[in-house]
Amino acid sequence: MMPFPRLTPESCRFWLDVRHESQELKQLASDAIDAYKSAAANPNSSASLEYLHFAAVHPSVVVWDPGLSMLSQLCKSFHLARQKIELLSTDRKAEIRRRSIQYLVDSYPRAFCVGIFQALQLDRSAKVRGLAASQVEGLGLKDLLPNLENTLAVEHNETAQFCT
Repeated sequence: MMPFPRLTPESCRFWLDVRHESQELKQLASDAIDAYKSAAANPNSSASLEYLHFAAVHPSVVVWDPGLSMLSQLCKSFHLARQKIELLSTDRKAEIRRRSIQYLVDSYPRAFCVGIFQALQLDRSAKVRGLAASQVEGLGLKDLLPNLENTLAVEHNETAQFCT
């Protein structure tokens, strides 16, 4: 699986500069980038992680994309960041649950990934189930492949169907 390219604070700022968005949205995204830098320097900074979580659930892509990407990058090393992603994966909104796994890669702790994907394979949203299945395959989470095959056998929704 081709992972999403890792955004850096500099690439995010460049992306923001070329977007035709309101200054208010650009400022929220810029604040998320600053929160990432703060959290990377001080992993126990719950305020920075709270702001990244706020950005990740924002309805505008110009805010949630950098916020979620930066929050996901912190997951490799920081337990508190993984807790925020786990919280996103249980959000009441399907779109937030779907986003929660968008940037997960195979360098994150295996137990963390397996736990999230086990739950999302059974999600009530077909889009979430479909992306979870695709990610399980792409990340090579072999312990979940039998579950994936069983799910495929009973999946009737075309949106959630996937190839194993």
